[in-house]
Amino acid sequence: MLQVHENALLSSNTIYHEFLLAYKEMRKEVYGFVEGKEDPMYYVGLIENRIPSEWSVRLIRSGSKEKVLDVFGQFDWNRFDNKRICFFVDRDLSLFTDKEEHAGSNLYITDEYSLENQIATPGTFIRTIKEIYGVSNITADEEAVIVDKFNKNMDIFCDELVSVMAQIVIWRRNGSRACLDNIKLNDIFIFNNDNIVVREAYENIENRIACVADAMNEPASELDAIRGVEEEFRAINGKERFIRGKYVLWFFVEYAKLLHGQAQNFCSKINKAPKVKVSLGKKNAMAIIGPRARIPDSLAKFIDDNYLCYIQSRGHELIFSS
Repeated sequence: MLQVHENALLSSNTIYHEFLLAYKEMRKEVYGFVEGKEDPMYYVGLIENRIPSEWSVRLIRSGSKEKVLDVFGQFDWNRFDNKRICFFVDRDLSLFTDKEEHAGSNLYITDEYSLENQIATPGTFIRTIKEIYGVSNITADEEAVIVDKFNKNMDIFCDELVSVMAQIVIWRRNGSRACLDNIKLNDIFIFNNDNIVVREAYENIENRIACVADAMNEPASELDAIRGVEEEFRAINGKERFIRGKYVLWFFVEYAKLLHGQAQNFCSKINKAPKVKVSLGKKNAMAIIGPRARIPDSLAKFIDDNYLCYIQSRGHELIFSS
């Protein structure tokens, strides 16, 4: 509720005014607008790694995707260089619900549902279990087994959620703004040894949809309608790209915890669960996992085409550092 109030206070005019107060024409600084409070944890490091060390980046939290796009529409690009000021939003389910397409050379839209999807990769998983959970004394062959198990379980998890995402698409098309955090994945999934499975009560799709509908306080759709949207969803690789990012990150964190607890089953040189360096959970997952993620190719190109291009074009001018 506090976040709802905070977002309400941040009108697009207020956010734009915040930018005007922060903007310094002659400072070695580039600017950007992001959605939520966790986004800078992901973007800042990746941007700083691609621009000269004497330059900084200032990202302004807007509170929602809609407000980022509202601010995007307010700018007078005769006054500002559009390569210096960029906008970063999640794709979400826009391919299934939006009638209006937003585009701009300085507008970055994630390749998949959100930042979390771009973070929850096998490579990031390996870094997390090594650096956070201490499962570091493993051979290349053991690491390959872990990656294979991670990929297979992620595939199962996403496949079982396709019908749920289809139902969410229907709700969104009908104008529902119900909070997707209300769906508790612990109620639907359980781990059997090192494999994720749907709880017996929800193996039936109708029961699964009834469960999430109750959590969302929304009506469950007819199964034929869900199947129709599911076909749309799968047709553009929705299973791989558009499962809600926070759900994917939930799996990532839970599977990392499970593997840590069973480390001796995967690693020949480990006889008990290693000491955990940082307790990983929903509230700090982005802060801990995000900096360990590799930059997507699309984001690297976007930064180079905008911020780096702007910096190179201003290189001959005397600009003071922040």
